[in-house]
Amino acid sequence: LDWILRSRATMRFVPVAERKGERIKPPKKTNAISGAELYKGMHARGYMHADAFNALRKLWPGETASVGQLRARGPIGGHEFHPALLDSALHVGFGLGDLRDDA
Repeated sequence: LDWILRSRATMRFVPVAERKGERIKPPKKTNAISGAELYKGMHARGYMHADAFNALRKLWPGETASVGQLRARGPIGGHEFHPALLDSALHVGFGLGDLRDDA
């Protein structure tokens, strides 16, 4: 089995106390899509997730990059990155290029 790199992502945790500093900038000339709007489109395509896995709050789509804002829907104690947040981070990919039209 040969693996082909199709995409690459960077995640970083920004504690609440540090949010006033450097920010990740959304792609230029894009409007944010609400997480509810994105999940509605995903559900219409057959992607079904439990509420805990719908942590994407805002998505700024782009052709080659998209930026998402995540917020846990419940306590995540005991995890540096809760599995539900990691799964939700992958949903940011639905803001890339042609995937935007399908989501």
